[in-house]
Amino acid sequence: MTDTKMALFGDTGKVAMKSSKAMAAALKGASEEASISQLPDGGVYISFSGKMGTYSIGQDKEDANYDELWLMNVYSFEKGFICWKGGSPVAKRLGSIYGDPISTPDFQEHGPFNESRGEGWNAAVAGMFRSIDRGIQGYFSTNTKSAMGEWAKLQEEVARRIEEGEASWPLVQLGKEKFTAQGQVNSKPKFDVYGWLGDTQIAKMSEMESADEINDAIDQLIAEAEAEVRSDVDDTTGVDDADTDTDGVGDPAATDDVVEDVVAEPVEEPVARPRRRSPAAADAEPATAPRRRRAGV
Repeated sequence: MTDTKMALFGDTGKVAMKSSKAMAAALKGASEEASISQLPDGGVYISFSGKMGTYSIGQDKEDANYDELWLMNVYSFEKGFICWKGGSPVAKRLGSIYGDPISTPDFQEHGPFNESRGEGWNAAVAGMFRSIDRGIQGYFSTNTKSAMGEWAKLQEEVARRIEEGEASWPLVQLGKEKFTAQGQVNSKPKFDVYGWLGDTQIAKMSEMESADEINDAIDQLIAEAEAEVRSDVDDTTGVDDADTDTDGVGDPAATDDVVEDVVAEPVEEPVARPRRRSPAAADAEPATAPRRRRAGV
C-alpha cells in the first residue's frame, strides 16, 4: 500500500506505516478495544441514530441509500473518546489507530453530566468512506456499543485479509439491523461488504477522472481483485509431479503404460456481477430486477 493510491482520499487518507504486518496488528488491537477528524473539502459527516434507526449524512441529514457503495479508507481507522452533553457531542478526541494512543481524558471535563441521559465521555471509533456513486467523502463516527461491535468486525476482516495477502479495501453498503436489549427495540448500523479491492484496483481508481467512470468500472475491478486472489492460490498450491518422487526412482511401468493428454485449463475472465439490492427491495421486487441503480438516479 503506497501513498500514490491515496489520491482517492487526499492528504487526510495518508498515514505512515512501516509494513502490512504492523498495519494488521494495529487493526486487530484496535478492534479488541474498540486523527482524521478534519473533514476534507466537499466531505460530509455521517452518524447513525439507534433510536430512530436512520443515518444522518451531511447538512441535510439524509438517510443512507442502501444501493450506494462506499469505499472504506483502510488507513483512516480511528479510536478515542467522544463527550456528549445536552444531546450533542461537545468534544472529540480521536486519532489514528496506527499512531500513538489517545490519552484518556479527564472524565469531569465539560461536566457536570446527567449520566441517566447518557452524558459524559465514551469510547468511540471513526473512519473515512468515499462514495463510489457521488465521489464525496464521508467521515463516520460512533460511540454506541452495538455500532462499535459492527465496526470491529470490519476491522478484523481487513486485518485478516492484509495478513493473508488478500484484497483488503472493502466496498460497503450502509445497512441497518434492529435488535432488542433490556426490553427496548433499537437499531445498529451494518457495514454490508459488497466486494473487496486490492492495491492494483485502488491505483486504477486513482487515475480515473470522474465518479461516473469509477462507478461504471467498479464491478469489473472487484472481479479483477477476486481473480488475482485465485491466481495467487493456484501459484502456491501447484505441485510438480516430478517432485513427488520421494525415493529418487521413477516408475517406468507407469510412464510406459499410461499416457495422459495435458489440456490447458481455460483462463477465467473477470466478469461483472449484478449489484446487490436491499433485503426489503429483494422481497418486494421480482427476481429479474435490474442491477443496483446509481444513487440519486
